Amino acid sequence: MNHVLVVNQMNNDLAAMTVDKFEDYDLDNVFSKLKNDDILLWLSNSSNVESQVFKLIDVIDDQNLKLKKMVMLVIAGVNGEIMIDQQEKLWGPDFENLILDSQYAIKMIDELEMPYIIVRIPIVVNEETAVEISNEGSQFKGNQIGLHQLADVVVEACLTDHYLNQSIGVSEG
Repeated sequence: MNHVLVVNQMNNDLAAMTVDKFEDYDLDNVFSKLKNDDILLWLSNSSNVESQVFKLIDVIDDQNLKLKKMVMLVIAGVNGEIMIDQQEKLWGPDFENLILDSQYAIKMIDELEMPYIIVRIPIVVNEETAVEISNEGSQFKGNQIGLHQLADVVVEACLTDHYLNQSIGVSEG
C-alpha cells in the first residue's frame, strides 16, 4: 500500500476530491510529513511556488528521503502550451514572473532525480469539461479544465506509472 502525502496550497476543492481515492494518505499544506517511499501530490500555488520548492528540497535533504514519485501541479504556460496573450488573461499582469517561478520549480524537481509527473493546468472550473492530455510543447485546445476531470487525471498520475517522468498538460478537449 502506498502512502500519499497531499500538500494542498491551492484554493479549490481538488484535494478533497482526490484523497478519498487513496487508501493511505495525509493532507497538509506543508511538506514536513513526507516519509521515505511516499507519493507526494503537490497542489502548488503559483504565487509562491519558488519558495515552496526550496522548502520541499530542505525536507528531502534533511531527512535523506527517497520518494516513490512526485506529482506536481503548475500553471499552464511553462512549456508554451498557451499563447502569451492568453497567459495574461489567465494569470494576470504578473504572469511572466509566475511562469518563470514555475519553470524554476520544475527544474528543481527534475534535478532531484526522483520519479515525477508535472501536470500543467489552465483555470480550474466547477463545470464538467472534456479532457485533453497533451505532451510537453503541445498547444492546449481549451483554457480551462473541469475540477472532477482534473481530479481523475491527478489520481491516475499518483496511482499508476502513466505519465512517469513527463510533463503533461490537462485542459478542456
